[in-house]
Amino acid sequence: MKQRNITRLSFKKKKSIPFIIALANRILNAIGFVQEIDSTVIWDEKQWEVSPGNLAKALILATFFDMRAPLSRIAERFADVDTEFLFGEGVLPEKLNDDAIGSALDRIAEVNLERFFTALCVTAYSVYKIAFKKLHSDTTSISFYGEYEPDQHLAQKDDLSLSDDEILQIVKLAFNRPKFTN
Repeated sequence: MKQRNITRLSFKKKKSIPFIIALANRILNAIGFVQEIDSTVIWDEKQWEVSPGNLAKALILATFFDMRAPLSRIAERFADVDTEFLFGEGVLPEKLNDDAIGSALDRIAEVNLERFFTALCVTAYSVYKIAFKKLHSDTTSISFYGEYEPDQHLAQKDDLSLSDDEILQIVKLAFNRPKFTN
């Protein structure tokens, strides 16, 4: 009788990627999100199993799952997802743990976040050819503290029309902070 050589086949559970996560991943890749973080923060490749950019990307992608997860359970959310496709070869879900993500967030907090955000926005505008007619960014804020004597003349006006002098008074009040003495 002829002997057959039978080899055992082992089957792994096929991992997939939900469409919304694949779409968000595509957008983050297109604007160079991971590369921008990795080139901006200070980190040593030898000491990190997953780059800070990929950890930040995992945090963003985790928000697209059906159920939200606390930072301590991000790795669990990616258990049935092809993490090597999303984050690179050798990146397994257990490497996306809360300690690693926390360290990445600490490093990101140390950089000039305004410059980082601006770079990402400009890249997104150029990659996706987002048209805009006006661009306005006003981040000024003026705070007033203390008690002020109301200007009786302005307080008793019934209509909204102001003279040039009255407008000038309001502008001076808005931009000249009061001086306090002890």
